[in-house]
Amino acid sequence: MGDWKSDDEVRSAADRAARRLIDLFDDEQPDGKWLGSPEAYPDGGGAVLLQGLLDDADDVLSLDPQKIIDEFERMKKVGRALNRETSSDIIDAFRKIDYSVQDWEGGGADAFRRQISMIQAFLGQQTYYLVKTVESLAVLLAAAVQARRDYVAVADATSAAVAKALEQHDEADTKIVISVSASVVSAVLGIATGGAWFTATAGVIIGASSAGLQLVVDGDKFAEAAAGYNAGKSQVLTSYQATIRDALGRVQGAERELLGEKNELIAPMPPSVTVNSPSFRYEDFSSVNRPVADFEAKVAQEQRKLVEQHAPTGVVGPDTPIQRRLDG
Repeated sequence: MGDWKSDDEVRSAADRAARRLIDLFDDEQPDGKWLGSPEAYPDGGGAVLLQGLLDDADDVLSLDPQKIIDEFERMKKVGRALNRETSSDIIDAFRKIDYSVQDWEGGGADAFRRQISMIQAFLGQQTYYLVKTVESLAVLLAAAVQARRDYVAVADATSAAVAKALEQHDEADTKIVISVSASVVSAVLGIATGGAWFTATAGVIIGASSAGLQLVVDGDKFAEAAAGYNAGKSQVLTSYQATIRDALGRVQGAERELLGEKNELIAPMPPSVTVNSPSFRYEDFSSVNRPVADFEAKVAQEQRKLVEQHAPTGVVGPDTPIQRRLDG
């Protein structure tokens, strides 16, 4: 397990706090109107109180940090592979393309270069979306880890407050610091920007420090200790939910921007670029080192062989529409 409170630790903290509150309530009842043990009275007030705190614990366990990390690492890997500024495979591929067509000219050559530019633009758009996705996952990870820590702190402070109230531990620490959503998000966003997110580590995110709100769970009576727990728990859930909304908003915003981008990458290529098209002519995609006058006939002959080789039976022959077009 990573550096966060496990599901069992969170539920155990809730269980301890609930049982301590039950002890405090029962201690205040001289007439014997106790909440009672949840085990002895499964339908009693003690069982209801325990279930309420366990439900609170389940609320902060709704996100699994390990699953977020798994997706975080997967998205980082995809981002590194598609980043045209840092991926060696993509950089090498575009260099080879640039080198191979630098001496080519004609309408087809220009259309091909434009297609390459659109591929580069498309990769840039996808990289931007992946950056926002990884950024969002980082915020979610921080929210999941911090909520677990904060809730355990609230539950333990509640148990400590009861110990003080029952005069079992006068020095018990009941002060806690609860994270605030804006501070958590700010701390995470300060870790990296742009493509640097593709090399950021989960450990750095988990360890990012943020300012918080100091609270005290205190009081000599059940009502006061319970109110302190509720105030702390509410602050934890409020911050948790706000941070989740922030993460979701980042992805949705990037998605809207991506959908708003115009990219004609999937538009059909012009026939002059497609070598097996009847409209293809060498003069539309010719090399300055191989003059059109010298190579046009040879290219037309080779193109005819290519079309015949790949065409279905009966489509290409001495007297078919495609052949007649090729023959002019």
